[in-house]
Amino acid sequence: MDIDSKNDGVSKWDDLGIKRSTFYKYKQLGLPEQIDKAREWIRNRVAMTGKGGNSVCVDGKTYTGKDLIDLKGRLLSVQVKNLELRNLLERHKLEERKKKLVKTNEAIEVIYKVLKPLRASLDQLPDNLGCALNPSDPQRAASILETEINKLYADLTKSLSEIGAK
Repeated sequence: MDIDSKNDGVSKWDDLGIKRSTFYKYKQLGLPEQIDKAREWIRNRVAMTGKGGNSVCVDGKTYTGKDLIDLKGRLLSVQVKNLELRNLLERHKLEERKKKLVKTNEAIEVIYKVLKPLRASLDQLPDNLGCALNPSDPQRAASILETEINKLYADLTKSLSEIGAK
């Protein structure tokens, strides 16, 4: 039988045994249209929201209200511990990343310590190797070496400017 059907002058909410305001509230919450289904829906709702016999049976185990409060407390405690452990793990990961980073000033200092002697050696190369490479015309050999070293410097400068632009 449908809720909207007229029952000998008995209102729908009276037929279901609830107040008028409760009937309309239940309708908004999804009360079924058929009387039998509506009664079952109301029984389930009352069972889920009511205080009942102060115990709940789940998977064959009966829990009292105190048990449920204890379980909820343990659950919250474990969730807090889990969150603390995740935060600790993130802090450790961050510390590891920080250890792998090098300070800019230190990196620049190391680079200068390596590149400055290298540049001095490259600058001396044409004069030192000119005679060995071409004993008959050492100036020509030195000039060729100097040109190649200058090309090398130009390529390095270009590469560094491209890195700096990124």
